[in-house]
Amino acid sequence: MDFSAPFEALEPGAAFTTRGRTVTAADLAGFPEIAHGPLVIGLACGLVPFDPARVSGMERVSEACFKRAVRAGDTVRVRGRIADLGSAGTDTGLVRFVWTLLNQDERTVCRAHVDVLWRREESLPAAADESDFVAIPL
Repeated sequence: MDFSAPFEALEPGAAFTTRGRTVTAADLAGFPEIAHGPLVIGLACGLVPFDPARVSGMERVSEACFKRAVRAGDTVRVRGRIADLGSAGTDTGLVRFVWTLLNQDERTVCRAHVDVLWRREESLPAAADESDFVAIPL
């Protein structure tokens, strides 16, 4: 899947798989050795390579179903696909993804629907120069 594609070029069924991310003890600080659901979803959001020029925001996470515990040392990744496309206005479309979060053993730890606002081709913001770049650490 091309995360830089305009909304008009997206198709239901387009699929992707992210790189993995190992859950660290620091990720779990304040929790009893198990990553809670919102943390796991947050980690997944950081793994999906959304293009900030295309994706203007996350609309909703729904139908999250947590299947297995995620512990320190586990590595999670996202396998996803576009389930549906809709209109969210003249400048953006609504993209509904179905995400399956997998651990290092290829076992499902979570499933969720994630809706994002995707900019249409004609509504892309002006290109920023490199001096405007701000890295966001994961």
